[in-house]
Amino acid sequence: MASQDEHAQDYSFPAAGDLSSDQFKFVIMDSAGRVAVVTGASTQKAIGVLQNKPAAIDRPAQVRVSGMTKVIAGETIDEGEQVTCSEVVAGKADDADTATDVILGLCVQGGAVDEKIKVLLFGGPSGEVS
Repeated sequence: MASQDEHAQDYSFPAAGDLSSDQFKFVIMDSAGRVAVVTGASTQKAIGVLQNKPAAIDRPAQVRVSGMTKVIAGETIDEGEQVTCSEVVAGKADDADTATDVILGLCVQGGAVDEKIKVLLFGGPSGEVS
């Protein structure tokens, strides 16, 4: 299931729909208070990374908001790079390399596209790349 970290902070929210194929992707909270995968729109702010696979609306979605987690990479990301949510591939991670990218964490174990990388989440956006 989830990446183990005794200092991680997870919260449970109702799922906005079937998220069974979205484990380890960035999620947002919708206007109904449910968790949904970030679609890639730059106006959406990720609240964390989905840790489980809720298969229907209102099932408990475990969201890691801070600490160590796995995240699916949307592009190749190297150790030490700052991580943001992809604006191209829904819910996946990209390296934060432009001035408008919102930094969500730091990659501690890199990987290629569609691989699970390890990220230290900062517990919310920590600012934009300078």
